[in-house]
Amino acid sequence: MNSSQIKGASFMSQNANHQLNSINNRTQNFLVLMISGMGMLLSTLDTGIINVALPYLAHQFHASASTAALSVVGYTVSLAVFILPFGYLGDRFGKLKISLYLD
Repeated sequence: MNSSQIKGASFMSQNANHQLNSINNRTQNFLVLMISGMGMLLSTLDTGIINVALPYLAHQFHASASTAALSVVGYTVSLAVFILPFGYLGDRFGKLKISLYLD
């Protein structure tokens, strides 16, 4: 095997690794997109379920509609306020440590 064949084999190996990394990056990006979308869907679904149950909750707790609506707004705002800081803390210190600390 001469030096030009070795260089060619090395280039082919690097090219194959680059293609593999490109496929892995596309797959990873797709998975991140799908998981983020599922989280967004579940959050929206959760808020929608609470809004559907609002009249029942207001009747059961003998509360006015505005008081029940205020509880839904409080839930949604607290979710929006705490999701980013706890996501950051989970990434920084580990999700298990944060989960165990909050229990």
